[in-house]
Formats: sequence, C-alpha cells, structure tokens
Amino acid sequence: MRKYAPVIRWLNILAMIGCGGAVIASFLGRHHWFLDLFSHFQLQYFAILLGIAIIFAILRSWKLLAATALVLLPSAFQSAYYLPVASPSSIPAAFRVTSHNVLTSNSGFAEVLNYHQRSDAEIIVLLEINDAWVENLSPLINSHPHRIILPREDNFGIALYSSFPITAQTTDTLPPGIPVLSATIATHQGPVHIIAAHPIPPMGAAYQRARNAYLHQVAGMANQQDGPTIVLGDFNSSPWSPAFRDLVRSTGLRDSGRHRGFQSTWNRHHPLKSIPIDHVLHTPDLQVFDRHIGPGLGSDHHPVHVTFSVGARQDHKERRTVAARRHAQRDAHAHLVPPSRAGARRTPLLEARQATRMASWKTFARRSTPASGAPLPVLFRVSPPLPSDRENSRDGTPSGFRCPRPIGSPRSP
Repeated sequence: MRKYAPVIRWLNILAMIGCGGAVIASFLGRHHWFLDLFSHFQLQYFAILLGIAIIFAILRSWKLLAATALVLLPSAFQSAYYLPVASPSSIPAAFRVTSHNVLTSNSGFAEVLNYHQRSDAEIIVLLEINDAWVENLSPLINSHPHRIILPREDNFGIALYSSFPITAQTTDTLPPGIPVLSATIATHQGPVHIIAAHPIPPMGAAYQRARNAYLHQVAGMANQQDGPTIVLGDFNSSPWSPAFRDLVRSTGLRDSGRHRGFQSTWNRHHPLKSIPIDHVLHTPDLQVFDRHIGPGLGSDHHPVHVTFSVGARQDHKERRTVAARRHAQRDAHAHLVPPSRAGARRTPLLEARQATRMASWKTFARRSTPASGAPLPVLFRVSPPLPSDRENSRDGTPSGFRCPRPIGSPRSP
C-alpha cells in the first residue's frame, strides 16, 4: 500500500479537481448549453467525491481530505433533494397516473402492452408514439376507452389513455413544432387537469433555447388551470437544471419525486449516465401516496408511476402567489439592507428608518448635554424608537424602553 500511495494520492487529486470543475460548471448552466449538461449528474459527483474523501482518509492526507470535503458540500446539498421522508401509511380513495417514454424505435410492443394492461393506472401518458405503436396498443382501449392520440414519426408523438371520461382537451404545437397535450379528466374525486409535455433535448445552443421556451409555455398553460393539475412527461432536464427550476418556481408545482429516494428514469443500466429526466409534477392540492419506477421494457426510459389523492383545493391564483413568494422575499429583503452595504438601494422605507434613527440620536444628545454646553461622548448605539412607542409616555421616552446612562453622567437617585 505504501509503495503505491503516491500514485493513488495523485490520481485522487486529479479526480478531485475534475469533479470539482464539473460541480462548478453545473451551477453555470444558464450561461452556456454545454455547462447545463453538467447539472444533471449531482448524485454521481457526490458518490465519486465521497469515495475520494474515504481514500484520502485512509492515506491520512488530512489537508486533501479537507479540500475534498469543501468540494463535496455543494453536490451533497444538491443530492439532499432525494432524501426520503416518511409517506402516509393509509391511502384514501386515490387514482394512479403513469408516464412512459416508450422509444419510437422500440419493437417490444407486446411487452409494453401487457405491462400497462396489468398495471392499475387509470391515466396513462405515452411518449414517442407513432402509427405502429398506436396500432399495436389498440387492445389498451378495452381498459382505457377514453383517449387522445397524437402520433408522429419524429419521436415527439403523445398519447393519453384514461379509464375516466375526458371532459375537455386541447392540443397545441409549440416552437419548434412540438406538440403539447392538455386534457381535463373527470376522476372519482373530481376534475383533474393533465398536461403532457416532451420538449426537445438540449443538445446545442439552439435546442437548449427551444427546450427552455417550450417549458416556459408549459408553465403558462399550468398557471391558467384552476384546480388540481398534473404536468408530466419527458422534460429532458433533471431537477437541478435551471430550466426545470424555473418551471417549478413560476408555477408553484411540486415534484412528486422529491424526498422519495433517487429514482432515475433514463439510462438506468449505466450508473454514471443514469439521471431522472421523466417527471410528474402536481399542484399542492394533490397528495402523493406512492411513486416508483417500472422496468425498461425495451426503452431507454423507465415508466413513472404515481398514486395521487385530491386534498384541499387551492385556487390557481393562490398557487401562483405561493410560487412568486420566493422572488418577492428577495425584493422585500432589499428594503432592509443597510445603506452602508455596497449596492444597497435607497427606498422610502430605508429613508424613514434613517430619519427616525437620526431624530432619536439628536433627542438623546440634547438631553445628555450639561449646562456648560459641551456634549458628552456617547459610546453606544440606541435602537430607533417607533413613532407609536412615544404614545402614553410622559417625557417622550418610548414606553417600555429605558435609555442607558451615558458615560460620565451623574447617576440618578
């Protein structure tokens, strides 16, 4: 071991530098499409860096171990997205939803058909559907008679099969000519809005902009719905991608996969390339009781199964308010930043607080001035009183507030 320790140490240093660079690049995805690709592999970075840290600990390279720990922290924070939490033990009247990218070139028609016929999902969304798939999946109509089918030969066909009645439907074509499906389904718990999406993969600057624009318009469609809404499909972006985060923040939707363990849906047989890009998002008035990933069935994507139950209904305007709360908090925080900090903005609230503080200082200095007229130095800071605090006070001192005695002034009896 000692003979190869220098070689192992240097290999680990190179691996740490490489992973550290990838972690830094993963936070710069808004600036270049290639950097955005690094954002999808946070769990892989965490696993590799954790192994490097263990090796440095075995070699007793404490400084390198500390450096690795610093690089490890960002990916560990990002990986916490999937830390599992306890799920409800009892499931009330619920309905099940499945999203599955079947892969247009996949020839396992019978296997996919048998799988979804045996599944208990009332709502099934299939992506990359073409005419051959529609023909071979025709027996699925027996259990799911209500359907919307948009077959295409360019890997962007969408089909929705439902055992519940479909009361409304809309199909739009978003730039660059890719469809999105919207439907209202009358479940036994009331109407639920379904939006099925499949943007273009972001392989290049133009494709990345097209994907982001597509998801932005999907967010607009979700915000227009009033009532329980589910947005699902192959988003070609992981939960750490800026495009996915913008979608969630602008709509207030929740990710059904969060805090349910790492559930990769693409390239599951390649651990280093396995990432979750198939998602099922939902409004807060829907509660998730179960979420799991199915087998590949000949496709490079795995189906996502989610069990929902309708909870307390929430108005779509309230949901948008909740989604914008984080951005509003940032703006509100700017009003509380002291003017001495660089880049602080002067606002009416800041100016009012500064004027109140200055008035309290002048009042205190006037009372602390002896007969000779020479003011005593004040070696402490007084919190600014509020105007309402001066009420019901005989000497102008805020009620419930006692100014500290200045240094050098006589002690009151």
